Amino acid sequence: MDTYANSVYNRDIRRHFVLAYAESILSDPWLWRMAVEYMVTCDEIGLQTAREVLLHVPMRLLEPAPKAMNTSDNAASPTSHLKDLLEVCDEHDFLDTKADICRVGGPFPRRVIV
Repeated sequence: MDTYANSVYNRDIRRHFVLAYAESILSDPWLWRMAVEYMVTCDEIGLQTAREVLLHVPMRLLEPAPKAMNTSDNAASPTSHLKDLLEVCDEHDFLDTKADICRVGGPFPRRVIV
């Protein structure tokens, strides 16, 4: 096998296993961000898969959230998860995905459970 074919083969094998691992850790809903970080390392197919994952992180909109008891409660609030989604979109220039998430989640007027 020539060098070019070998490098393409190795890249495809790496991409396959990285995407498989990223998809396997999605079984824990709290690991969505780690899975997306793995996916974005895998060329266009990984980027597209990451966009899809971001759009399907489960969210449930509720009435306005009660005030947090202290700052540590605020850091783990459901709204912070929506902020995390938008932050990941910004980090990877997923502007269309960010717009779709904002349409569903709005500009934080409600409590969001992820």
